[in-house]
Amino acid sequence: MSRAEPRPARFGAGISLALLFALCVPAFVLRAEAPSDERADQVKAAYLINFLRYTDWPQGSFPTRDSPFHILVVGRPELLDAVRTLAAAAGNIGGRAITIERMTLPDPGTGSGSGLRAQLAERLRSCHLLFIERNERERAGDLLSLVRDFPVLTVSDVDNFAQSGGMLELLPRGANIVLAANPGAIRRSDLMVSAKVLKLARVVGDEEAPR
Repeated sequence: MSRAEPRPARFGAGISLALLFALCVPAFVLRAEAPSDERADQVKAAYLINFLRYTDWPQGSFPTRDSPFHILVVGRPELLDAVRTLAAAAGNIGGRAITIERMTLPDPGTGSGSGLRAQLAERLRSCHLLFIERNERERAGDLLSLVRDFPVLTVSDVDNFAQSGGMLELLPRGANIVLAANPGAIRRSDLMVSAKVLKLARVVGDEEAPR
């Protein structure tokens, strides 16, 4: 018997909060009276924290038993602040603290020498979760190529990010957020994302989500 194709997960403001509660997000910090842009950043930040909760990294991804999770944000300072606020409210996850850093990409005109590219790759591969904001859409493909098949959970709000080899995609659609996932990209990086997350997503790529 064939399964019905998973529907895109679309969540408006109220439904998003219900989902975030269900996934153990500290929803009390998501302020309903916040301006729309700030509110959108808060919801995206909440998803990122939940993705940490529901992903397993391979052995060797953490130097010690209590080494922290490291989130790298390629995007606006405002989004970085939102992620930091949610991480502080979440506390430790599985005995690990959460560190968050913003990465500013070099201007395209500065060149792309092998040394500079190697430094960029090393920094990207040192994180556990990489979020690429849509204002960096033109460079998202290049960033993905530097972490492909490494145990880095790649997340973005860039259109077609998951279809292009990213792992998880958060797309605003009016008042909703659409979640898409590429299980093939996840598995090739030796990561395991819980079915609790994947069942909410529209699956793209060449492999089905786990049952």
